[in-house]
Amino acid sequence: MAERVFAITRSDGGVSIMALWDDNATPQQEIAKWTAEDQASVVSVDQITRADIPADREFREAWEFN
Repeated sequence: MAERVFAITRSDGGVSIMALWDDNATPQQEIAKWTAEDQASVVSVDQITRADIPADREFREAWEFN
C-alpha cells in the first residue's frame, strides 16, 4: 500500500489535507462518511504529494490550493 494524499478545497476558501493508505479507497468514499454539511463544503479534490504540503504549519489556516 502506498500513501495517496489529496488537497480538498472547501467552499470557505480553506484547504483540508486527506491521506489514504487503502489502495481500494477513493476520496469520494471517504468524504461520503463526513457529515452532510462537511460534504456540501467540498469544492474540489486534487491529488498532491507530501512535498506539496508546506512544512511550516504556522499559517496553515491560510493555505490555498493553486
